[in-house]
This record gives sequence, structure tokens and C-alpha cells, in this order.
Amino acid sequence: FNSNLTSDEKFHARLSDSIRKYSKLQHVNIGTIYDMDETEDHRFFITSEFVEGRPLTAILKSEAPLEQERALNLFYQIADALHQAHANLIEHGYLTPQDIIVYTNPDGKECVQVMNFGISKLLLNEKFRHFNETQDINYLSVEEVAYISPDLATNPAAVDDLDDIYSFGVILYQALSGGLPFQADTADAMMEALCSLEAVPLRQLPQCRAINPQWDSVIDHCLQKKKSDRFQSIKEIKVILQRIGEGLKHEAEPTIMRMKTDLARDMAGEEAERQAQAERLDTTEVVPPPAPGGKKKSPPLSKTLMIQRKALMEEEAPPEGLPEAPPE
Repeated sequence: FNSNLTSDEKFHARLSDSIRKYSKLQHVNIGTIYDMDETEDHRFFITSEFVEGRPLTAILKSEAPLEQERALNLFYQIADALHQAHANLIEHGYLTPQDIIVYTNPDGKECVQVMNFGISKLLLNEKFRHFNETQDINYLSVEEVAYISPDLATNPAAVDDLDDIYSFGVILYQALSGGLPFQADTADAMMEALCSLEAVPLRQLPQCRAINPQWDSVIDHCLQKKKSDRFQSIKEIKVILQRIGEGLKHEAEPTIMRMKTDLARDMAGEEAERQAQAERLDTTEVVPPPAPGGKKKSPPLSKTLMIQRKALMEEEAPPEGLPEAPPE
């Protein structure tokens, strides 16, 4: 941490308290904190679990909008991490894509670890304090305030788990649409927008018209201006995410069955065509004999006359072994 921050005794006390609480969190989707110490030049640092992955910021920048199945996998894990923290009365306080690390496990599945519980909030509060004291816009960027709730925009110190729910909705909106719910050129304009404007529903965006409608329900409840109108626990979000997962599964199954049916029909058609072609070749090259006992096809008229003439000559010929009659 910057020595200018940790030299402040109040900040140092708040930081130590946050790290002490954070280190108690044990969950597969939460990065583990091991220790806190001080360097020789009086800078404090923490040691934490190393996660070899990418921050969600980089993924959203290059790959958003994400497919529904991928977003569901990632955000259910994020919700699970927040649920564990909130159950221990610990809020993140300032959740951004930079605090979410995505990595791939040995089975090839994308996994998530949420970092910096309580720590990011303290750093943001310090930036707000300097911004309010100096009105210097360089202390805050648009990206830094894009994920805060309207409550934090007006009172950065009043943080609870419902602010995490708001930030969750902003990040989810960005993941599914490829853009933030509010747009602005400066930090103060962004804070005004998120306090006064309503986000455009996902399904009204051209790139999101085909997504499951329940995504809009999740985001709409997350982004409510008043805390009392938001989801009151992250568990409620997990329940709806499970329903979305079931819906995506049911939507995919008819598609898979249709693909299987079309493939089987195509294969059957090709096989029938091959058999018909083989029969045509067999008929052209070799004429099979008539089945025994079957009705014989009448020969041509010329052949019939030849047969009758031959039979007449045989009738007029003398039996075999007898001398021929002398000519008259």
C-alpha cells in the first residue's frame, strides 16, 4: 500500500480490521489472505493466495458480450462467494471486475475467485475523500465510479451487502451486453447518471434480444436506486440464476433433439438413395430370372411366331429311329 495511506493511523486501523475479517473467509471462490506485514520503509503489504488467471476486466474488454451459459457459470460462482461473505457479516464494499479473477481448473472449467473484501472499499473511500477536499477530477476516473451504487455516490462510508448486490448487477449487465448500464465522460457525470437515470433493459439492446428474459429481472432488481427495492440477499439472486440455468437447459434440449432428428433423416435418405441406385445398376446389367411358379412374361410377337413354326416342323418330322418315308 502507498505509504501516504498507511501512515494515517485511522486508515491503518481500518485496514488492519478489514484484513483480519477478510482472512477468516474460507471458500473456494474467495481468495485467501495469509498475512499482513510492514517493509523497512514503513509500507504495509499483505500476502495472499496466488491465482494464475485473468481479471474479469480483461475478459469483458476483449470478449463481452459473453454467452449466457458462460456468464451463468461465472456469476453463480461470484454470487456464491458473496453469499459466503455476507453470511459472515462481511461485505466487499466495492466490487469491480478487477477484483474477480477467472482461471481454468484441470477439468477445463472456468472458475472464479473474488479478491480484496473490504480492502478495495477503503482505497475508494480515500479517493473520495481527496476528491471532495480538492475537487480534483484526477482522483477519480469514470471506470472507478461506474460500479458504485447511488448510495455510495452520496455517502461512500455507508456500505453494506446491498451495495455489493448493486455492483453485481452492473458487472452482470456489462458481461451480457458488452457495455456499462450508464455512460458518461467524467466521474461526476457518471455519478449523476447512476443516481438519476434508468438503465436500458437488456432485451431492448440489439445484441441481447434473444437472451433469457429472467436476466432482465435479475439486473433490474439489482440496479434499483433505493436499497429497499433491491434484492435483500444474494441468495435470492442465486435462486433465479438456478432457474435461468434450468431454462437454458430446456431450451437447448429441443435444439439438440432436432439436430439428432435431422441427422437421422439425412442419413436414412442417403442410405435409401444408395439402395435405389444399386437396384438400378443391378437391373441394367443383369436381368434376374423370374421367380419359380410366378407368372411368365409373354415373349415378343416375332419370337412367338418362331416358336410356333419350330413346333410345327417337329410335328411333321418322323419319330427318332425310324427311316424317313421315300419321296413320292
